[in-house]
Parts: sequence; C-alpha cells; structure tokens
Amino acid sequence: MHWSVFAPFLGFITTHSVRGHTVPLEHADTLAWLTSTVHIKSFVQFLRIRSNNVTHHGVITLLSNARSHLRPSTGFLWLHSELLDDLCLAGDTRAHDIAAHDNPEQAWRTHCAEAYRELLQLEKSLAAQSPVRCVRSPARRIESILASDFPLKSLVKMVRDLEADEPPQAHHRDYVAWIRDVLLCKMLVSNPLRVGQFSVMRFRGERPNLYQSTDGGWRLRFDPSDFKNEKGAAFEEYDAAVEPSVWPWIRR
Repeated sequence: MHWSVFAPFLGFITTHSVRGHTVPLEHADTLAWLTSTVHIKSFVQFLRIRSNNVTHHGVITLLSNARSHLRPSTGFLWLHSELLDDLCLAGDTRAHDIAAHDNPEQAWRTHCAEAYRELLQLEKSLAAQSPVRCVRSPARRIESILASDFPLKSLVKMVRDLEADEPPQAHHRDYVAWIRDVLLCKMLVSNPLRVGQFSVMRFRGERPNLYQSTDGGWRLRFDPSDFKNEKGAAFEEYDAAVEPSVWPWIRR
C-alpha cells in the first residue's frame, strides 16, 4: 500500500466539511474511510477544481488504488471487516447501521462491493467527459525556483515539509523510504554536491565516502576522480563535515 496516495485524502477529510461535518483528526488515520464514497467524491471534486476541472493522473491513481482495496474477495478492506470499528468510533452513521446488522461482516462486504462499483462508475464517467492528461509541465515549478534570488530557500522548505510528512511506522517500506529521502535532502543542503556524487556514495567497506571521524562527527569525502571537473576545480580531495543536524538521520 502506497501511503502517499491516500495521505492527502485523509488530510482533506479532517479539514474540509462533507455534508456538514469534518472527520476528527484522531479518527482519520484509517483506510476504512475509503469505503465512504461521499468523501472520495468530494476529494476528487477538490482535486479537479484545483486543476481547472481537468481529470489528471493523480485522480485516476487515487480511484484505482481505492478500488483495489474495495474489490470483492481480494480487497484489503473487503477482507477486514474489523475496520468497521474505526468508522463507528468516529461517529459515522452508515457504519453504525452496518454494525447493527444481523450479519455485520456480510453487511460490511456488501458495503465495500457497492463502493467499488460506485468508484468504477465515477472513473468511467470522468473518462467519458474528457481524456486524462497532465496538468502542468514538469519543469515549470523549477523555473520559478531557479529564477528566485534565494533558490536554496525552496530546498530548505522542501526538507522541512518532507520531515513533517512522516508515514506510519507500521507501513515499513514507506517509513524507511521516508527516512532515506529526508537524509539525502538534508545532505544536499549540508553538502551541496552534484546528485551524481550522492548516487555513488558508499557508507560501508574500506574507505567509505560517508564516515564517522574520531570525534564522533560525520564527514563526507570524495577523490578528485569522482568529480566531473577533475581537471579543473576538483583537483583536491573533497573532505567536508556534515552539518550536525543531519547526524541523527544518519544513525536512523
């Protein structure tokens, strides 16, 4: 499960009223909300309005991933009726109706199947209105950053936002990828080298690039031959300290 696909949706339902109510923050961290098509549709409308009513790939990715969790017989939500309790604790009226059913597990599975069909119909309807397309040029955002007086401010903000967007530790793959991404972005700020240097950086074995000095600090070193401009400015070995705020992330 790719947490990054659903995290914006779960954040949306805590800050945007749907049928007069927002989801309490303490009850939002559950995939059970994917069964609520009224919330999904509201978020899809929000995404399309932000993109001048264009159905972009982010919308389709959300719907297809949600449906995969609702699919009868194999979907994660269809198989885990105990997640109904999460919606009941949040005060969801439909969830309480399902819980009061003579056979709550079967009622939950029926609910998931209905949500699956409804989202499939929504996806077909959006595709019939207009073809799915990109809404922006990938280079557009970076153009404004490079043209600014202090382009590194955007990098620092990106690191801060990424650090604050911690996925649940239970989602192990997403969690370790998040640690990796934060570390590499922080190192770009601390030691602004070419991306190529970080792609070949070693931290194990004999004479690693990232190493710990005798005083406990971390340093980064590269031979002149590791640089593109070896015959120019990079004629000496690069050996520089890594900023102390990065050290805890290295240890993680």
